[in-house]
Amino acid sequence: MTPHGDPVSRSGDASEDHPEVILEWSVCPAREHPGRTWAALAMIVVVLGLVGAAFGSPFYVVLACVFLLSALFPYLTRTYYRLDPDGVQVRTLFGRHRRPWDQFRIYRVSGDQILLCTRRTPSRLDAYRGCRLFLSGNGAEVRSALESLGVPYAEQACGEVEPPCETADARKP
Repeated sequence: MTPHGDPVSRSGDASEDHPEVILEWSVCPAREHPGRTWAALAMIVVVLGLVGAAFGSPFYVVLACVFLLSALFPYLTRTYYRLDPDGVQVRTLFGRHRRPWDQFRIYRVSGDQILLCTRRTPSRLDAYRGCRLFLSGNGAEVRSALESLGVPYAEQACGEVEPPCETADARKP
């Protein structure tokens, strides 16, 4: 059993439902960065105070609170990650999402996160099509696991996009 109650087979004769786990971890960014968490909560209180003063209705304060907390939901809750030979599984409070490795071409690293990208060249679409893995001080382990699974590393950090390529005609003098 894993710490979160799921049965896991770590032997070579894994079943289809639970393939051999290469690496699994969980992360809760709010607990790992308490300074950021307090700053975010202070901003929520300030915004709620401004909304209450501006509109004078508790309905709008509650509505603003729901919007702000839903925007911070991935930051405030724990997320579980599992890498196995078939793909990556991400489990949150609202469910599990599984993506096979053949959907990913490269991975990029930025600070405490890894972005699995669906294209060989960096693109702004990676933030929407890819899969973001938050790290918990285990970046070297995750990178090693991704390399062993055949997902190549891209030198460019997350968020940076190369300029468009010039055509052969544009390079001629």
